[in-house]
Formats: sequence, structure tokens, C-alpha cells
Amino acid sequence: MGLCVMIAVSREKLANDIGVTPDTIRGWQDRHFKKGVHYTVVGKTTLYYLSDVERWLVSRKVDQ
Repeated sequence: MGLCVMIAVSREKLANDIGVTPDTIRGWQDRHFKKGVHYTVVGKTTLYYLSDVERWLVSRKVDQ
């Protein structure tokens, strides 16, 4: 059986990596993300699961 690794990053790192502000990430969290699916809270730090956030972003992509 293989090992499954979930990579999670802070709000600031995620925002920086995808080119939006941390406030934008917080807004998405409040309106669209589900705790345990897209993110988790460890102590006072919110960590976002990269694969799930990427999947969500792709599902919202609008072709031009």
C-alpha cells in the first residue's frame, strides 16, 4: 500500500504562489472552501491543501 501525502501551505504562501492577496484566499475560504476538504486549522494557523485548492481553481476556470 502506498503512502498518501497531503501538501498543505499557509494562506500567505498560497496567495503568493497563485498571485492573489491573503484576503482573497480568506474570502474563498469563507464562501467556497470546506474545512477538512480544502483546508485544516492547526493551532491558530490555517493550512490549505494544495491538490484540493488546485482542483477547485480548475473547476472554476472560464475558457475565453
